[in-house]
Amino acid sequence: GARVAVWGRDGLVVLDAGTLAQRARLPLRTPVLATDWAAGDAALVAAAPAPLGLLVLDPATLAPRAAHAVEGELEAVACAPDRPVVALAGATRGTVDLLDLERATRRALPGWQPFDVTAIGWAPDGERVAAGDASCDLWLHDVARAGPRLRARHHVECRISAVAWAPDGARVVFGCRPAADAPAPATWDEHLADAPPGAILAFRAR
Repeated sequence: GARVAVWGRDGLVVLDAGTLAQRARLPLRTPVLATDWAAGDAALVAAAPAPLGLLVLDPATLAPRAAHAVEGELEAVACAPDRPVVALAGATRGTVDLLDLERATRRALPGWQPFDVTAIGWAPDGERVAAGDASCDLWLHDVARAGPRLRARHHVECRISAVAWAPDGARVVFGCRPAADAPAPATWDEHLADAPPGAILAFRAR
């Protein structure tokens, strides 16, 4: 929580979260679509359009360590909290893949989603992945189990743009677009369909 990665006209930069002082910079003109910190701040992963794909960067200097080619265009990445594994989703695949950074191997989580996956989040226990899609459905995947374990439906006229877990792993919070349709952030625990588009929502994951 001491640093934040931002892409803009100066490229990809890492800022001090308290002072906003620049700590590192990579003069990358290619858009960065998503970023996340690997477990223990071992690396910064960044999703970029082809041919770059998924970049693995030194967390202190942003020097490139590795690049993994990915078909399609990555839209979401999330690092496991306890091991060097990245969950990633391409906008055209409808699947969530797990990429092992050490072994450079990749496997798809069972259970294809009918719409593009737009946001991913790991549970704190590292055993579950929440994946939001372009139809504002949220899916919970058990990493060691075949098929998704839960599907929660919201509105079809919005898309999930961010996913996060509560520290105890009991709830998942997600935001959806268009945010202009909601007058203020709010949470709904049980009846997701009653919440307006563009809201911030939560439900029990256990």
